[in-house]
Amino acid sequence: MISTNSHRQKTALITGCSSGIGHQLCLELASRGFKVFACARRLEKMESLKEKYPNDIVTLKVDVSSKESIEACFEVVKDELIKLDSESRIPKLDLLWNNAGQACQLPAIDLPDEAIMSSTLVNFVAPIRITKIFSQLVINAEGTIAFTGSMLAHCPMPFTSIYSATKAGLEEYVSVLSFEMEPLNVKVIHCTVGGVDTGISDPRKMDENSIYCSTKECLAAMEVKEKLVEKSKPMACDIFAKKIVDKVLSAKLSTVEIYEGSLAYIFSFLSKYTPRWLLLTIFKVRYKIGPAWESITRKYLLKKSDKKTI
Repeated sequence: MISTNSHRQKTALITGCSSGIGHQLCLELASRGFKVFACARRLEKMESLKEKYPNDIVTLKVDVSSKESIEACFEVVKDELIKLDSESRIPKLDLLWNNAGQACQLPAIDLPDEAIMSSTLVNFVAPIRITKIFSQLVINAEGTIAFTGSMLAHCPMPFTSIYSATKAGLEEYVSVLSFEMEPLNVKVIHCTVGGVDTGISDPRKMDENSIYCSTKECLAAMEVKEKLVEKSKPMACDIFAKKIVDKVLSAKLSTVEIYEGSLAYIFSFLSKYTPRWLLLTIFKVRYKIGPAWESITRKYLLKKSDKKTI
């Protein structure tokens, strides 16, 4: 059990609650009796959470990319937790869920510096900072620290380089953290997420001058990739939240990795254990990347070779 005091309301703090997975996690945990501290940059996006659970969801304006904002949040939450536990007056946080993340779907060689820094800060640095700052509150409760990961952490999917890299780094951090927190009876869980209908995407558009926009075959491949994602039947966000919360709350101390969402386990297994050449072949066929790559070779490398010959 997460809570060690039967007279104390269970508590949770979740980041990235303005929409998608974080929003649904708040609703799911509140429905199970948790006092939820919902964090996001925009308070107006969380109004519906307070309207549905006015006594059990507290919304907090937090920018996870700012250390000062996280520290200010900590002080508020700590004071609220002390008030909740009238017996011991010790601040106890049963569940810390690092969910906030930032998508980025641009070619590795086209990444603007802003995208590199913001993706790294939000997806990798922020959850590490938050865990460090809130760790004592979780230790006090002998609670759980959860992280929203991605099946792309082990997958060389084109145009996800920085996102995949930050998620892969976070997964290894969680693996070590879990081992270190074991003697404190704190569970640390990495949630590998598959297809979920969050409605969240990367608003940044690929530069029209990019190599990867330079041929009709490349443009066709991108269109196929987008349509296949739409047709992959992602799991509804509310169903995902219920299933993932079930798994997190029932997890054992030895549990580190759990999977949920469409194709989460299968895709993660294949990406880890399938030979790389075979995995790339599958991508080239499924997403029509083969013709796109061939068109780039013809346009750039062969043209370059012809100039050298002349």
